[in-house]
Amino acid sequence: MILSKPWQLDGLPDNEMGAKVRAKYAGLKFLGYWAWPKTEYTEASVGLPDPHDFVDVDWDTVQRKAVIRHLQAGQVFESWRGSSWCRFRCGAGKMGSTCLTDGKYVWPQGFAHYVTEHHVRPPQEFVNHVLGVKLSV
Repeated sequence: MILSKPWQLDGLPDNEMGAKVRAKYAGLKFLGYWAWPKTEYTEASVGLPDPHDFVDVDWDTVQRKAVIRHLQAGQVFESWRGSSWCRFRCGAGKMGSTCLTDGKYVWPQGFAHYVTEHHVRPPQEFVNHVLGVKLSV
C-alpha cells in the first residue's frame, strides 16, 4: 500500500512550523509503514496495512534483489527517537530509527528487512519505479 501522505501530518498546527513540515513531505509517496498487530492495535495504526498480506515467496529473485539494493541505498529523510520492530515477531533486533528516501518514495529503514527476510513484496508501482530508475537524490 502506497500512502500519499504520512499519518504524522494529521493534526499539524496551521503555523509556520506546520507549513515547513507539510512542504518537506509534499509530493512524496510513502510505503512500508505497517499496522501494529491486532492484539496491540493503536490509533496510530489506523489505515495502515498488515505486512503478512504482502508476502510473495514466488516473486522474481532478480527483481527482489534490485528492490532490496534500492531500499538499502536510500538517503536519510527523517530520524526518530525510537527504533521500530518487526511485525512478524521474528526476533530481529532494532530495525532502525530513520526513514529513507530516493526523492520520490519514503520508507522506514527496516523495510528492507521485510523484503529480505519475509518476502514482503512492495506494490508493483514501486517495483516498476525501482527497475526503471537509478537511485539519485
